[in-house]
Amino acid sequence: MKLPGQIEPASDSLLSAIQELEEKIGRPIQFLDITTHPNPTVRSARGHHDWDGLSERIWLNPNLSHDDQEAVAAHELAHILQKAEGYCQTATQRDSSGQPILPEVNLLGRSINSLVEDVMADRWAIERGFKVIDGLRSDALPKALADARKMNPEDEAALNWNAYYASMENLAQIIESGEQIQGHILLGQEIRTQILAIGYANLKLRLSPFDLFSELDAIWANRRPKARALGIDIAALVGSIGVANRDLSERATIAVLEYLRIHPRLIVVKRSITGEVVWPK
Repeated sequence: MKLPGQIEPASDSLLSAIQELEEKIGRPIQFLDITTHPNPTVRSARGHHDWDGLSERIWLNPNLSHDDQEAVAAHELAHILQKAEGYCQTATQRDSSGQPILPEVNLLGRSINSLVEDVMADRWAIERGFKVIDGLRSDALPKALADARKMNPEDEAALNWNAYYASMENLAQIIESGEQIQGHILLGQEIRTQILAIGYANLKLRLSPFDLFSELDAIWANRRPKARALGIDIAALVGSIGVANRDLSERATIAVLEYLRIHPRLIVVKRSITGEVVWPK
């Protein structure tokens, strides 16, 4: 077996991890070239996991080195394990065609999912001997540094949290009343600051244990100090709860939503297998 773009066969460690997961879930796992993914927004990522009724799919960047790509593959295998074990996911209101009514709220929820699940996925892969740290250092960190240098400090100048919370409450009341929302609603800079803060917390939790965060942190402090301050609080909150298993990850997800004052009419938390809503109770 060879992963996308590779000449060297997959390692015994990866083959063993794949077999372990396939036996657990009772479904095959496919490995595909991410540059051919049907969603263009996914094609530039290092890795991605999705599925259909027949199999689990792991999409990989074919330009990664052999060891780095295997580390990404192992990280995505951990996401399959999380799904199989019923880790929770956020869910938002969608229209009749299945598109999110509030795209930025949907992105916020997906960012929280990644925040909670990525740390555990890294640890799972590292425990099995994959070179996750090398990949973070050589590829993920340089991309994060480049993205951080593009951030505009002026975007934080007009933040108005009271107005933002009031608008979110109003949207929740409209949804609760059953009134149909026409079109997709875009919110203000505040929710984009929250999304950035979640991204900062994700990077801090994944990179700090390996002494890879200081340069990136300094750029955030200069370019997005308010998002950074919020992200520091979120990282501390998730760190204090932990993400080592399903129950802790569920608690951490709910704690972040409550800390950000996200109305449960806008985002709910569900178990991935059963669809059971665990927040709000």
